[in-house]
Amino acid sequence: MEAKYKFKKLIVSKEGLTLIEKSRVDVCNANSFQFGRMYEQYLELYTQSHSEPLFITYIEDYWDGDFCPLHGEVSYIDGQVQCSIHPRVDDDNVEEDADSGGGVPFF
Repeated sequence: MEAKYKFKKLIVSKEGLTLIEKSRVDVCNANSFQFGRMYEQYLELYTQSHSEPLFITYIEDYWDGDFCPLHGEVSYIDGQVQCSIHPRVDDDNVEEDADSGGGVPFF
């Protein structure tokens, strides 16, 4: 007796990303935001100005593990930590559709 299995396709969001891909973007964006805040606090605390060698040293000293789930290169551009694979999306700049389930409907 041969067993056959059918797998459902992953649900694709409006942006064309699967749930897993969206989760990877969310993790990378959260890490970018958190690490950016930590790095800015470090710069202020030690009255340093940003430089690429300082940023690389800071990553090696204070971040344990993978920054991006897909191992993207991390850089500091225009005062923000950026991933080479995932563009950074700040929650303040994202507009939710009313029917996307992310907002609270009003009457």
